[in-house]
Amino acid sequence: MDDYFDCEPHFFGDEDCPIDITPKKAVKNNSYEMAKDISIELIHFCKELCLKDKDKVILAPLVNQLVRCSSSVAANTAEATNVYLSPKFRASKLNIACSEVKETLYWLDLLYKTDYLPKEEYIHFKKEYIFILNILYKGLRSHNKD
Repeated sequence: MDDYFDCEPHFFGDEDCPIDITPKKAVKNNSYEMAKDISIELIHFCKELCLKDKDKVILAPLVNQLVRCSSSVAANTAEATNVYLSPKFRASKLNIACSEVKETLYWLDLLYKTDYLPKEEYIHFKKEYIFILNILYKGLRSHNKD
């Protein structure tokens, strides 16, 4: 497993990003609210990116995938908080949300390494999604203990 998908909070050591991964919004402890907020921020950024870039034929499908998987993180996290669902189904939704975070990180990496995503935004979004991933992993671990 890649180093930034590790479950422990002290894992981050990518050469493109600083060591301190705690985002400024970390005071929110609600993974759904965090995922929703960062997804909305990412969608606004992607809109601006598509308006600026002339190479829409290549950029549009990449951005589309990024928006789809990032918004799926919040959607699956929201479903996982539904207390009326069975514990297995809630755990399943958390697993899907974790997978969607990993896919979001993939698309961020791809856009950054192909020079579509500026370094500052790459670092910002990557920190946020890795922080959310850690929260989701903790939720899965506590869920599996029950």
